[in-house]
Amino acid sequence: MASFDGADKNLTGLTNSTSLSEEASVQPTSNQLLGSTDDHIFTDPVIADYWRKVYEKAKYENRHRFDPSYTWTAEEERKLVRKVC
Repeated sequence: MASFDGADKNLTGLTNSTSLSEEASVQPTSNQLLGSTDDHIFTDPVIADYWRKVYEKAKYENRHRFDPSYTWTAEEERKLVRKVC
């Protein structure tokens, strides 16, 4: 298993300055794709393993739910966005 070194990977997706509340308030336009994509940050197994270890070390309550291969449909995302916004 490869070790994680932040200098080896571009982690700009992990250090986004936009807060979650700002992201939640942004409504997708009709031409934006919804649902999961194949190019999300956890597609890289090194990054997924790094965060799995972080969650385990911190003893996060729902760390057993972490699934980097989880996908969802555009319809499932629309339903969730309606509930949280």
